[in-house]
Amino acid sequence: MSYRNNNNYNEQWKSSLEPNNNYNNNVIEEKFGKSKKAEQIAQKLVDKLNSKDSYLFYCKVAYALPEARIWINLEQALSGKNPGGLFNWLCRRDMSNG
Repeated sequence: MSYRNNNNYNEQWKSSLEPNNNYNNNVIEEKFGKSKKAEQIAQKLVDKLNSKDSYLFYCKVAYALPEARIWINLEQALSGKNPGGLFNWLCRRDMSNG
């Protein structure tokens, strides 16, 4: 094996060990997009349930549960006597079962 061939071999290994920036950027963008969407859903829940103190919990709910499940829980909760409490209970139940 000549030196030239050995050098190419080393370059192949070197490039395979470098971080894959495309993959890292995609993961970061995906997480950022998901967290941004969770914040938007949480703000809608705060507005509909009139509960600004529950914003952080709603962020957790929006991040953990499928969006359809959140709106189903909200619809059920709005028909109850205590919508905020019922919504929180429904979401906690779903998160513990998930």
